[in-house]
Amino acid sequence: MSEGSILTYDSTIQSAYENAGDGSTIKVHTGTFTEELTLDINKSIILKGGYDEDFSTVVGDTIVVGDVTVNDGEMTFENFILEQ
Repeated sequence: MSEGSILTYDSTIQSAYENAGDGSTIKVHTGTFTEELTLDINKSIILKGGYDEDFSTVVGDTIVVGDVTVNDGEMTFENFILEQ
């Protein structure tokens, strides 16, 4: 996962969200991630999925298998499929 204009890597989407600053864009590789997402921090984040290995091109979708709970803040999803 890549965040904003500073390239950082996190092992989960949840940790990328928690480490991102308000207004950040998080890029996620194409593939399937099985995890529960809890969005509970008052910040606005853009989550863009489906990226290739270099985070340079969208080549598909990112699939999240698990619950997504939004308690605070805003999250915009692009190129994501959410499954339970």
